[in-house]
Amino acid sequence: MTFSSKDRYAIIAMLELAVQGGARPIPLVELSQKYNISVSYLEQLFAQLRRAGLVQSRRGPSGGYLLGRTPEEISIYDVVRAIRAGDPVRDTRFADAADSAGLQLWEVLAGRIQGLLEETRLADLLHAGGGAYADAGGSGLKAG
Repeated sequence: MTFSSKDRYAIIAMLELAVQGGARPIPLVELSQKYNISVSYLEQLFAQLRRAGLVQSRRGPSGGYLLGRTPEEISIYDVVRAIRAGDPVRDTRFADAADSAGLQLWEVLAGRIQGLLEETRLADLLHAGGGAYADAGGSGLKAG
């Protein structure tokens, strides 16, 4: 499994909201400027995240986005699944494999990858490395 730029941007944006801790809604313009991602691209991502219940939007001059749940309740798998259509872990390149042993190996690996993504929460990433991400105000993570 590889993470696309769409996956990475969604994870980074969710981490940024988690760092703010719900103190204020974060406007997409702010995320756009900080990570050099177009606002229209972020609008597409956030529409998917909102449909999945991972973020909430606030309208108005002080509007923007907040996490829809706590960082402890949102897994990386939740974020990636919201962004991708279908199962984010299964790789269709192996679906037509003639070698059933190869297909079985992929299924085992995919299950482990999915388990790791389900176990890893936004809160875990915030506190990884002694809280370096939170201490740096989010600047410790680059979008790629």
